[in-house]
Parts: sequence; structure tokens; C-alpha cells
Amino acid sequence: MERRLIGILTGAMVFCFVSTGLWMTAWAEVLVPVMDMEAASVQTEKDTVGIEGAIVEETPGTTAAAEEAGETASAVKTAGKKSKTGGKTTVQETQPQETQAVAQNTSGVIAAKGVREAEARAEAERAAMEQGGPGVAGKKADQEASQVPGRGESLGVFKTTGYCTCDLCVSGSSGLTYSGTVPRAGHTISADISLYPVGTRLMIGDTVYTVEDTGSSIVGNWIDIYYQQHEEAFAHGVQMLEVFTVAGDS
Repeated sequence: MERRLIGILTGAMVFCFVSTGLWMTAWAEVLVPVMDMEAASVQTEKDTVGIEGAIVEETPGTTAAAEEAGETASAVKTAGKKSKTGGKTTVQETQPQETQAVAQNTSGVIAAKGVREAEARAEAERAAMEQGGPGVAGKKADQEASQVPGRGESLGVFKTTGYCTCDLCVSGSSGLTYSGTVPRAGHTISADISLYPVGTRLMIGDTVYTVEDTGSSIVGNWIDIYYQQHEEAFAHGVQMLEVFTVAGDS
């Protein structure tokens, strides 16, 4: 009986020791971390309170910069929305493309003009070849240049006036010259036909005139130059000009 009681007490003590050990292990593994977490949370709140105070103190300067940065970012976003809409490039992005297109069009026009000019020259050369072979155009130019009258011998300084076929200049005019031709401006002159017969060519300035008319008062070194309009004849007035023969005329 005593042995049985001793065994029971011994078993109970062992059970108590084992239970106590298990409970302490569980407390160490579960309850202590929880307490540490609560303590850490309390400390974090204290630290956070201090940090918030610091943030609040620094807010006035920082807030203005942040707001300015926010407005800048908003402006950049707005510009981005304005510069591109629905995947289409705006005027700012298309300006280089438009400039390039204008340059291409301009170069195309210049190239086309050059082609047309080259074609015109080639056509002129072909026409010259058909008329008489190469060098004909140059020969014609030389002939025309050789036909331009040159200044011959000086006849002296003449009195020159202007006239037309109106009644103020020629009373009862038939509209024809003494030689029966129709007078032409830059060509017809009236002179003393006893000195300079009809058909005589005289150079005044750079113009070659032909004697086709005369008058009772036109005597000696006096030449009356024909003009199409009376106002032009009147504007000529009386001028003393040097008169030359035409080179090559006999």
C-alpha cells in the first residue's frame, strides 16, 4: 500500500514537472514575442509621434516646393495631352515635317525648271541642226551683229526739232511724207534734200534715221525728227545734236 502511494505521488510529481516545463516553453515561444511586439508597437508610436512633429515643423518650406513640383508635373502632363491627341501629331511635331515637305517641293520645282530649260535648249539646237547644221545659230547672230550700223563720219552739230502729222505741226497734212511713205517714229526725219537726198541715212545718238520728208523751212543743218504723238514732238523742243553718217554707207 505504501509503495503504491509512493508510486502515485512520484507519478504526480513527474506529471507536474512535465506540465510545468511544457507551459513555460509555450509561454516563452508565444507570450514573450507577443509582449515584445506590443512594446515595440508602443515604442514605434512614440517614435512616430516625434517624427510627425518634425515633419509638421518642416512642412512650410517643403510644402511650397512640393506644390510647385506638382504644378510643373501637371503642366508637363497637360502639354503632353495637348501635343498628342488620339495618336495624332500636333503642329509642334509636324513643323519639321512641313518644313521638309516644303523643301522637297521647292527642290522639285527647281529640278523641273532645270529640265524644262534643258529641253528648250535641246529643241533650239535641233531646230538649228535641221535648218543648216551645227553652228547656224551662231552664224546668224554674227550676221545680225555685223548688220548693226556703226557710227561713221561726223557731219557736225545740227539744230534738231520734233514734229508729227497733226495740223499744228503740218498744216493740211495728208499723213504721208514727201517721199510718199507713212512716217514712223524712230525712223523718219525731215531734212534739206538738196544736201541729204531722200533715202539718206543719218545717225543721231544711237538711232539711225532715214531722210523721207522735207519742208520749206528745213534748210541747211536742220533736221526735224518725226514723233508719233504731238506731245512727244513738243517735248523735244530745240536741241543742238551731233549728226553722223552711217558706217558702210557710200
